[in-house]
Amino acid sequence: YKNPTIEVEHSHAGDANLETVEKAKAEMLKRVSTFSTSTPSQIFAEVINQVPEQALTSFANEETTKRMLRRKKNKGNPKKSSCLSELTINNEWAMYKDERFLLFDNGPESNERIIIFSLDEGLVHLSEADTWFCNEMFTAIFNKCSENNVYPDPKIMNMDFEQAVIQAAKTVFGEHLIIQGCFYHLFQSTHRKLQELGLQNKYNHDNVFSHYCSMIDGLAFLPVQKVIEGMKYLKSICAPDNTDYLIILITHMLLEHIGKSGF
Repeated sequence: YKNPTIEVEHSHAGDANLETVEKAKAEMLKRVSTFSTSTPSQIFAEVINQVPEQALTSFANEETTKRMLRRKKNKGNPKKSSCLSELTINNEWAMYKDERFLLFDNGPESNERIIIFSLDEGLVHLSEADTWFCNEMFTAIFNKCSENNVYPDPKIMNMDFEQAVIQAAKTVFGEHLIIQGCFYHLFQSTHRKLQELGLQNKYNHDNVFSHYCSMIDGLAFLPVQKVIEGMKYLKSICAPDNTDYLIILITHMLLEHIGKSGF
């Protein structure tokens, strides 16, 4: 008596497909575990495009795989902060590849948190720029330039109308530095003066008056030699009941933004 045998040839294609799928999953997990800006969906798409078509049927549901990748990615992420005071930036989150990327952080205890990201190469590019646009980060950036032996020499600086900051910039870079004011801050200053004069309601509901106030700010766009002429024109078209306000607003502009700042 002879035991029966299967004479029909068979293959292990199913096993091969499963092996391909497991390798693909391992590659996805490897990529998602590495610090990367790619999302789990992007990683899934990148890897799945390399999987042979015959093996795709052995793959788990797409959403199931993506959920697995999201869990893996989030596992290594720091806890999400609800506010800046809870935010901690360290280790790989302060790096770009092998370079330091977090340039400055005044810390979670600061009243106004300032965080600056830049590579050393970025500081070099900044130092070579002739025109700078400045805000509260001016001192921090300048100090970091000094620490990295980078010495900027801008010709023009755009900034707020803070006399102390303007004087500091000229002290550091020289009197040849050209200071240009920020129109946004000029507009803000004019608006604050309107509120101080109790004119907010009039500004909100009187279209002629609000347009006129905008024309006062528009003096900033005139050539310097035309500013006085522009003021005279505004006075000539000003409604009699607004003349006193005009004088106060223009005086405010002259004292706060032209006379004091040296423009």
